[in-house]
Amino acid sequence: AASSPTRTEQHNIMQQQSTPKYLIAFLGLLLTLKMAASSPPGVQVPIGLTPMEFDAIKFSSCTTELASHPHDGLDVWNELTQFVFAKISGTSIPHPFILCNRTPGMSGNKRTKAMKSAFEGAVFSEFPMYNHGDMTCILIRASGDTIRGVTATSGDVKIQPLMPVMKTGKGIVEACKKRFGDGSGGGGASARINAMLGPGVATEAGSADVLGGAILDKLKGSTLGVALRETFPSSQREILEGLGEEKLDESFFQRVSVSSGYKGESISFDIQTNTPGVSWSKVLTFLAGLATQPEITSVEVQGEMNFQG
Repeated sequence: AASSPTRTEQHNIMQQQSTPKYLIAFLGLLLTLKMAASSPPGVQVPIGLTPMEFDAIKFSSCTTELASHPHDGLDVWNELTQFVFAKISGTSIPHPFILCNRTPGMSGNKRTKAMKSAFEGAVFSEFPMYNHGDMTCILIRASGDTIRGVTATSGDVKIQPLMPVMKTGKGIVEACKKRFGDGSGGGGASARINAMLGPGVATEAGSADVLGGAILDKLKGSTLGVALRETFPSSQREILEGLGEEKLDESFFQRVSVSSGYKGESISFDIQTNTPGVSWSKVLTFLAGLATQPEITSVEVQGEMNFQG
């Protein structure tokens, strides 16, 4: 008899990446970042939003991760943006973007309607992320085909891929160091990681916990060094030193259970910490793996909790 399908096969929205092309692209990214760091003060013009504009829209660890780089990390931000755009353009899998309309003298409602008209193939969030006199920004999910014509849009409209470095909560590195330490003590009950899903994901997936299981299956055995560099461009070296390698061991995943959040709009990953082995570097590596998933728009760590059932 044929074996039953895995959770990944059940879910069917998880598709494998082309590893050779991905690694080649990333090597090119590293070379470009090195050149940008050593280049004269001529900073590139941002493709989408600037880090400062994003910081006004959403609090994250992004500005902290960029601060140690020249020009407050603007060169790194631009190169990461180009890298993500290139990766998305070659796939039909929807990815999250922030779409902003800064047309003067227009209400937020009219700005949103204009963006929906221009990006008919995208799935829009129910409410704007940012809505003030200067601009209106909304979270969307769209494929490479949908955003390929972005260069032809109005100069008052900006589109920014929601990169992994933009998905982690503010102060998350220090919080994980304090919460988990080197993993030698154990002793805690559980730690919960909440992952918010993009617009329409829960409806399409049918069950958020099935999606969570599929993501775990995808991350098991995966080399996560690239995910760390995309998510923590400054902290990744320290995390890798603490981890010792670029993979999480099987025992880590045995400690992780999955449940869906309110209305299936989020996934909760509960990590049992009552035995040694769950260190801050392992948790941040796991977070980086989550942040690179196109269905996920943000990841946060809750403190020590006791869970029933």
